Amino acid sequence: NAATSIEYALAIDDKDAEAYMILGNAFFKMCNYQKALEAYRKSAEIVDSEQSDMMMARCYFCMQDMDKTLAYLKSAETKCTEETANKIDICRDFAITYGWMGNNELAFKYLEKLKEYGKLDAETYLVEGSILLGMNRFEDANMAFYNGYKLTNNPTEYTFQIAVSLYEHSMDQYAYMFLKRVFEKDPERTRGLAYLAACSNYLGMGDEFIGYLKDAVDKNPEEAKAVLADFFPKGMEPYDYVEYAKKHSRGINEETDKNDNDSQK
Repeated sequence: NAATSIEYALAIDDKDAEAYMILGNAFFKMCNYQKALEAYRKSAEIVDSEQSDMMMARCYFCMQDMDKTLAYLKSAETKCTEETANKIDICRDFAITYGWMGNNELAFKYLEKLKEYGKLDAETYLVEGSILLGMNRFEDANMAFYNGYKLTNNPTEYTFQIAVSLYEHSMDQYAYMFLKRVFEKDPERTRGLAYLAACSNYLGMGDEFIGYLKDAVDKNPEEAKAVLADFFPKGMEPYDYVEYAKKHSRGINEETDKNDNDSQK
């Protein structure tokens, strides 16, 4: 609905940089990173700012193109002044990206910068915990997540973010447990259904996998495609996922190499 409304606004004035930014944010939240990129690029053509570079970097991160992620983050960093609030988010995004790439030295360098800026908040602890998971420092990661949980204003969403981090580090059993807790607290939510389906599949829970897969496709097809596309034949659309999975009743793990999926995570 937000995207549709903004498109009407852009039909009236197609030189509104902020409108393109809002459109990009809407597509980003729907996990449609290609369309989000297009909107952010149009915003940048009108007003060249660190904000558009930062958001394009996030799109490329989600699309797993780390070279372009770093290129846009570096561009955003050069445009960002000390007085600009975006410097915190850019610093955090550097930490996330370097942590994901396994460059722990640079990841912690940017984490230290965040702490110097006084940003020892829930989100910083979440990033730190995720980096520590990648280093197999599980007890330290648990403590970081716990410290962040104590500071968050939205415990349910924070728990979901921890679950996603656990999933991305192939800790599927723990991710599943955290996701179940999230949906117990917020049963009407649609964000996260695709992750429940993915975890159920990896854990060999065939019936639950089909159930969560159907819910994900029906209620949040964008997330289903973003999270589950690698489980299915290339180019298959989400509306075909359930029938394909049912025809392969022994589980689509037999059709998809889990090591490949882990690397995609």
